[in-house]
Amino acid sequence: MVITSCYSPNMNEITPFGAALYYYRKKKPHLNQARMGDAVGVSQAMISKIEKGLNDGSAELREKIVNYFKMPYSDFLAKGELLLTGTKTLKQKNSPPVGNIIRVYNNILEKTGLELDAEGQEKLFDLIKRRLTEKTSEAAENEITEIISLTDKRKKG
Repeated sequence: MVITSCYSPNMNEITPFGAALYYYRKKKPHLNQARMGDAVGVSQAMISKIEKGLNDGSAELREKIVNYFKMPYSDFLAKGELLLTGTKTLKQKNSPPVGNIIRVYNNILEKTGLELDAEGQEKLFDLIKRRLTEKTSEAAENEITEIISLTDKRKKG
């Protein structure tokens, strides 16, 4: 089945397009949301909204994004669908959906203003994944944000 749209009836869920955008953007070193936005002619906020499922962007914008990554649109969406369903990409059978991990990860980075290297990103993803197997997204996000905040206070103090 080929997915031809990233529309989500409940525009508060990560779409296949948003998941793929996040995945491919994170694979490129130093490609943050602002740089991605500059490359396709939109703001950092719009890239963030697309990744979180708050806005699906115009068809023209989605095409520009896919062209940036130099791949067919259908392959881009198929990767996003694969990420959201959790098949083949997650190591643990009982892992939470990747979409939930990405949503919590983005929210934590926004709240804390953290800038992480690849190792830090991987560790935060693993921590979120572990917490989401035990708690709701909101509870996991709050707990991890609190841990980061306490760690930051200790470093400053």
